Amino acid sequence: GKLEFFPGSLRFESTFPGQVQSQVVAARSTFERPLRIQRIWSSNPRLVPQLLNESLSPLVRTEVVRIHFDPSRSAALRELTTTGNALDWNASLTEEMVECWESFHRNWNRFLWEGPEIIETEL
Repeated sequence: GKLEFFPGSLRFESTFPGQVQSQVVAARSTFERPLRIQRIWSSNPRLVPQLLNESLSPLVRTEVVRIHFDPSRSAALRELTTTGNALDWNASLTEEMVECWESFHRNWNRFLWEGPEIIETEL
């Protein structure tokens, strides 16, 4: 037998941190016996799967997972928002402050370019 997933790929609209989008993925099994889903996970922290059904009956299309796209879970955004929290920005300029500022800009640029790309992940 085999497993088929519907839709085959997901497309989320452009969004911003604070706005979460969701889509449901269904599956159909051609195995003769019911299948039990033990876990669904994503390698991309912005995609959060929520298991809807733990079992698949043979030849029945079943909604199995709701995928939440949460741009605020971006690693670049987390680094961006924590950069420089421990520094005293009213003190004299130090090499540590310059490095922190450069890190902030690297993370900001990475965050800006991370969003419009196609997100590929394993579920």
